[in-house]
Amino acid sequence: MAGPETPHPPLWHGAACYDFLMRASRHSSLALKADAAAEPAAPAIANAPPGRRRFLPIAVRLTLILGSLMVGGVLILGLLTIDNQNRLMQHQLDEFGLSIARLLADSAREPLLADDELVLETVVSKFGNTRSSLGAVVYNDRGQAVAQRGVIPQGSLPDLYRQGRALTDTDYSIEWHWRHRDGASESMVSYLTPIRYRDLVTGHALVTFSRRIIEEQFHESLMILLGAMLLTMLLALLVSWRVSRWLARPIQALVEASQAIGNGDYHYRMDDRRNDELGILMRSFNEMAHGLLRKSQVEQALSRYVSRDVAREILRNLDQVELGGRHVEASVIFADIVGFTEMAETMEPRAVSELLNEYFHYITRASSLWQGTIDKFIGDCAMIVFGVPQADSEHRFHAVGCAVLISHVVQRLNERRQRQGKCPIHFRIGINSGHMLAGNMGSSDRMQYTVVGDAVNLASRLATHARADEILVDEEMYAHTDVCGRVIARPHGTIQIRGRKEPATLYRIDDLSPDYRQQLESMVEQVLAETD
Repeated sequence: MAGPETPHPPLWHGAACYDFLMRASRHSSLALKADAAAEPAAPAIANAPPGRRRFLPIAVRLTLILGSLMVGGVLILGLLTIDNQNRLMQHQLDEFGLSIARLLADSAREPLLADDELVLETVVSKFGNTRSSLGAVVYNDRGQAVAQRGVIPQGSLPDLYRQGRALTDTDYSIEWHWRHRDGASESMVSYLTPIRYRDLVTGHALVTFSRRIIEEQFHESLMILLGAMLLTMLLALLVSWRVSRWLARPIQALVEASQAIGNGDYHYRMDDRRNDELGILMRSFNEMAHGLLRKSQVEQALSRYVSRDVAREILRNLDQVELGGRHVEASVIFADIVGFTEMAETMEPRAVSELLNEYFHYITRASSLWQGTIDKFIGDCAMIVFGVPQADSEHRFHAVGCAVLISHVVQRLNERRQRQGKCPIHFRIGINSGHMLAGNMGSSDRMQYTVVGDAVNLASRLATHARADEILVDEEMYAHTDVCGRVIARPHGTIQIRGRKEPATLYRIDDLSPDYRQQLESMVEQVLAETD
């Protein structure tokens, strides 16, 4: 291991940066409370739970609601208008027909009393052969027709009174159909009123009108009204659609913003110039997005000094960050540069920093491919753990695979350095697995997430005992079913471990078995390609 004289570039001041980022992250309370939104998620629209109703935009719903209300109102108003128009035209016809019938009664009063049929025929012919009236008849007090002209309803006078509709106490209207000679039917209405002389009823007068004119006028008015209703309904639908779009626009903006935030775009901001409740919601959403951006930045910065999983765990449980740990079954790697102290004495501090940062970058990429976590960089040594903080049932094999990958990457880098006329860099690696304590270690003011225990100490001893380009494990780890048969290894003697009576038997890992050779080569290319 490197001695205390080893230069320390800024990358290694993890404790101070860790404390600073912890303080900064505590000020991002809004983002911390919304931690669930920090993880990338697909839009809720695309991932609706099974059984939920089919997606229907709010603008369409508002259009249907507002349009239905407006169209319904127009229909009701139109029906009322049509009914009122029909009643009004019927009332006008009744008033006109009744006035003609009364005029006939007044004209026939004296001739009827004088029993002058010639005059009655003349009077009836005038009323029964006009543009408006199609027939007229005068009855005597016995109900006998004494003079008639044109079209009149069939039936006796009492029957006509019974069939009629009372307009007043004494005046009636009779609706009936007259069939032409060609078989066509025409709707008629007759108005019947008594002929009075002082207080005596001396006869009855009846005038017939065709309803065709009024029906044609009603039909024409109906067509105009229906056209106006249709146009009004179309305008109502258009207005409701525009109003719905206007009302739904901020909601759609919220949906787009939530999708952007869910996809990790924390720079997304909404136009919050509205002076209403939606404007307050938009401003709150922008504040939340800013908090999430701040949290993401803190997490990204913190993950440079601790692993990303540890950073997320810390940020997720800021109120519960305390000293202590838990016993876990995990594996640990110590990868140390051979002869680094002597090498650093002949190099400029900046060159030393660049060299360490370069190799530590490759080690970090290699560990991530094998589900490892960088615990810390100790001078020229990298400490990598597997199985914490996220559990990993194959942490032993992953640790061995990571060590072999580091060895292959370093070998490729040395070939490049030799072509450039530089001296090669050699690593010695020790691996061990077993029970260890994982958690926050230190004091209440300054702590660090790490692993400690005899298994960790043994891995460090193995790295110290290894020679250049060697990967050492003890017999217990090599014999485990996750490792044995999946690696190429050979015995490497024994080592006396402090606190143990029996010496530990060591094995040197040369490579992974041929079954993993192609995968390993692909990983080597992937690690090197990210910086080439």
